[in-house]
Amino acid sequence: MQSHKGPFLVLDYLAVHPDHRRKGIASALVKSGLEQADIVEMKVWVMATKTAQPMYEKLGFELLDSVETPVTEFGIAEPHEKAFLMKR
Repeated sequence: MQSHKGPFLVLDYLAVHPDHRRKGIASALVKSGLEQADIVEMKVWVMATKTAQPMYEKLGFELLDSVETPVTEFGIAEPHEKAFLMKR
């Protein structure tokens, strides 16, 4: 992966309860963070799941890299979780 110099902001730890998904909550939260980044004129980075990647792309993020993380040791059935490093 190429080196990226800052300064930049990181959006981190965003989750929406399953009963409240698909209502625009995550997008609204990310948009709020992006507005703050625009005010201070900084780039924004996020580590997204495969599920969230399309939402971030709709908000102007571009995919930089992806990694697979073994999660079975944490009791999760799937062998790997993919994470996507994205920036805007």
